[in-house]
Amino acid sequence: MTSLDECSEPIKSFRTWFLENGGELHRDIHFIRGSSGLSVRTQVDLQSDTTVVSCPFSLAITLETVREPLQFFGSLNTDVQAQLSERQRICAYISLHWIFSEVDDIKHLLRHRPYIDVLPRPETLLTPLYFSEAELNLFRGTNLYGATSDQRTTWDAEWQDLCSVVRQWNPEVANRLTRDMYLSSATYLSSRAFPSTLLSSNPSLVATPSSYPVLLPGVDSLNHARNQPVTWSVSRISRPPPISAPEGANVDHCVVLTLNTPSVAGEELFNNYGPKPNASLILGYGFALEDNPDDTIMLKVGTGAAAASDEKFTRSEFEIGRDVQGVDALWSEVRARIATSYGVTKPYSNAEVEESWEEEDIRLIMETADTLSGMVTSLLHRLPSLAETTEEVQSLTIRESVRTMWGYYVRGQADILEALLAWLDKKDQEAVRKAQEAGIDIQVEDDDED
Repeated sequence: MTSLDECSEPIKSFRTWFLENGGELHRDIHFIRGSSGLSVRTQVDLQSDTTVVSCPFSLAITLETVREPLQFFGSLNTDVQAQLSERQRICAYISLHWIFSEVDDIKHLLRHRPYIDVLPRPETLLTPLYFSEAELNLFRGTNLYGATSDQRTTWDAEWQDLCSVVRQWNPEVANRLTRDMYLSSATYLSSRAFPSTLLSSNPSLVATPSSYPVLLPGVDSLNHARNQPVTWSVSRISRPPPISAPEGANVDHCVVLTLNTPSVAGEELFNNYGPKPNASLILGYGFALEDNPDDTIMLKVGTGAAAASDEKFTRSEFEIGRDVQGVDALWSEVRARIATSYGVTKPYSNAEVEESWEEEDIRLIMETADTLSGMVTSLLHRLPSLAETTEEVQSLTIRESVRTMWGYYVRGQADILEALLAWLDKKDQEAVRKAQEAGIDIQVEDDDED
């Protein structure tokens, strides 16, 4: 049985190219082309621990892969390439496939054309840089709105810097390397890349300071499912690829993806990108998960004059997850800053859990809770209201997938902030109770008073 998608010329060309160059695909899986690119399904029931795809190191898009093409087409020698970031070099290599045709590629250096031809078209991408103005405005008042602006600024600056470098050596290529090309390439890299640590004898999905993003054709076709049990391994390829691999590439090994649970015929097969909050999934991949257990929100703590002059107060951002994970560090920091502003020199210890608290501790706890509660309440008020904006959203020309992402993301942010607010209220109430037990006179403001 063959999927209709398998009969399309781009997918047929990709499969042929992949297999002829050392890649391996399970004989009973096939590709489906959707609005967001390829997905993979099985035509038969698969047992646990079935290997579904393997990609030779020589087919990965790495810094070694792009070195010769950038020198030939862009006139960038190794020293010049070293002035560019890893992302700039890989994005430039991808863009060269659009700048030069197969006829122009007389040395066959642009080896990944069949792979790039099956990547999702730019107009179908669902990351925020490809949102319409109405779609992006849905996220006003959220951290993601600002993160999108930061990403656009960063990638625009990278593109301009890349063109400036290339223009010194090959003005024609620089003039043809458009902003849209760079943004599409950078989006492919953010949504499909794996850390280069995967290309080692001990493969790991954990990035390190020295690792960088690489692309693995075939392997990156599997979409993400949280907690999907998979195994990454490296093995020797059964036959050497006929193409000439870049200098230094280890052509004797490949990255192997094995699914550790059974699959039913017709099911989509999934990879596991690891635990990621919806903010990261939307910004980097263009989708979100409902009730994502890995959701977080970034809280920024302003630095007052007293804290700014104290070297120990160097942290200003805190990531808070569901069930208020990460709250202890936030609480300790804000409590210590307030203590410093009041000239309290007693170091912070877990005084809140001691049987007898001093009045100073109680007042400090209550003010910390009040300060953080004010910040959290402000953030909650800034979030878009799902209930109030539903009718407005329905009336706008907004893609259903974006509307779904928005709902999942905003609900998750609100859930975390509401849980944090409840935690802070519990802290405050505990301090009041301790004060009453100790006979300490604490003036408690009535929230119902004007």
